[in-house]
Amino acid sequence: MKATARADVHIRSTHLDLEVAPIGQLFAGAELEVEDVLYLGAAATEADHPHATHWLRDLNGWYYWAGAMDFDETLVTHIISLPPDAAEAAEWDYNQRLPSVPDEWRRTRGRGTRIAIIDTGFVLRHPTLKHLARPGGRYDMTRPGFADRPGNDLVASRSTHGTEVLSLLAARPSAAFPVGGVAPEAEFFLLKVADAAGRIQPAPLLDALEFAIDKLKADIITVSVSVRPNLLKNADRKRLEDIDDKLAKESILLFTSLPNAGNTFELLTARRLKVPATARQALRVGAISESFFAAFHWKKFDPEIHLLANQPHIACCSGSTIKQVPLSSSYATPLMAGIAALAMAHKGGRQAMTTPTQKDVMAAFRQMLREARVVQPLSEYENDELLFFDPHWQPQEA
Repeated sequence: MKATARADVHIRSTHLDLEVAPIGQLFAGAELEVEDVLYLGAAATEADHPHATHWLRDLNGWYYWAGAMDFDETLVTHIISLPPDAAEAAEWDYNQRLPSVPDEWRRTRGRGTRIAIIDTGFVLRHPTLKHLARPGGRYDMTRPGFADRPGNDLVASRSTHGTEVLSLLAARPSAAFPVGGVAPEAEFFLLKVADAAGRIQPAPLLDALEFAIDKLKADIITVSVSVRPNLLKNADRKRLEDIDDKLAKESILLFTSLPNAGNTFELLTARRLKVPATARQALRVGAISESFFAAFHWKKFDPEIHLLANQPHIACCSGSTIKQVPLSSSYATPLMAGIAALAMAHKGGRQAMTTPTQKDVMAAFRQMLREARVVQPLSEYENDELLFFDPHWQPQEA
């Protein structure tokens, strides 16, 4: 069953006690996939009282107040959302909630860095993302000339993946909408690479990487989508080699996501690396749900991984709603890119991150992570090639 919101209205309190329940946000025109309807108040069921107060619960366990309404299979009503409480609001601002990130990095909010986000596409309807609905800065790599679509939305396809990734980096929170990105004051460039059906081909993806480097002069590029290597032609492989050379020459950080793995079996059967994670200059980011145990096995069977995050739930903007999802590699990648923006802003730019003795910007960034204790080595008995990131980890004072 679906419910459609006719208006976006917000209330700050209610006489109802939902105990500990996440409260969703919904805006005019947005659809909600309803899992359950709760009849509260004097009537226990809708049959007892057709105008009882209704709360809707969606497939993710979020609650929405639907008011007093007539109920049928094609439910259309005002859906009024409640903002989360103060504790939830603080937890969802990712510039503030990553305890291992130094305060001096955090305070920069990524100001002065240029971040290119390459993904399925982006919808800027959500209030936390409307500051990005400016002329320029958005490119559709599947259209001739990479022209932006008219209006303030750059809609990729049926996928909300790009919007969710974007919100973890760029969302600006408010009292009513508390999701905040890691580096919300960076300059963002949004590059859509999925066609109307959600498919991603090598040409738009490689076009986006070249465009971000050559035209946008990006400091950081984050990519949470990929294509299979066997789809690349010889000319495409040559383009990827040239992209690698440019990334190294310009000291640009490229973050790419790896296949997700929650247990040893998945690690043993994991698919091979995809493009652009196959690039020499790619920082490869993974996510797991079994903490260090799976990390040891991942290191054994995939020596190319650089950064690994554990898997708590996170909140992100999805279209015109807020939802909670597990921290997959797709979401760990922009989080790490955001931390890089904070580090780069603190350092004074990407060129300042390298030194005469450390000219590789990838190695320089990972060294900054180690020295600032943002990440932990996988083990004191192993080298630091694989660094372990936990969003909830609080480093102890030395």
